Amino acid sequence: MSDDYPNDAFITTRIADIHVMLADICNENGDHENALSHVLKAIELQETINEQQRYRLLAESYYKLGLIYELISKFSEAVDSFNKAIDAIHQAMKQLDGDDKESEREDLKSLLPAMELKRNDAQASVADRHLIAQARKILSGTSNTTESKTTEEPAKDITLNIRHKRPVTEIENDEDATKKIRNE
Repeated sequence: MSDDYPNDAFITTRIADIHVMLADICNENGDHENALSHVLKAIELQETINEQQRYRLLAESYYKLGLIYELISKFSEAVDSFNKAIDAIHQAMKQLDGDDKESEREDLKSLLPAMELKRNDAQASVADRHLIAQARKILSGTSNTTESKTTEEPAKDITLNIRHKRPVTEIENDEDATKKIRNE
């Protein structure tokens, strides 16, 4: 944006809002990569704003960024985004001075538990992913935690253990003999 316009911050804020809305639309349509790029562009624009609402806008954008990262299974990035959202909320609360801003401070405080819960869920997913990777290593035998000694031995010949069927003619002769014995 250029410095010629007096409403430069307002225009920047509106453009960032449009990127956030586009990210929501892309996210709902399952286009998470475009949603990610729109949120990142919105954050880039919001970082340049020097208004009081800056941290609140950043908190919202970082929260949405964390949600998108969760959807595309990038949990460590999601944790980072949720942490940045929580930090932005704390910065916004520090900026609010006076008794007339108490209700806004309470609104911001009420957002923290949901953000912390999402962050904790993402952290748990990171831990789960690590455990799954370890389990796969153990199952595939590539784990360094257990040593398994394998010796190369030739296979044993077990053909002697197999019972062979008697030829059909022997079976018929045996049946005839048993019939004769019974008849007598």
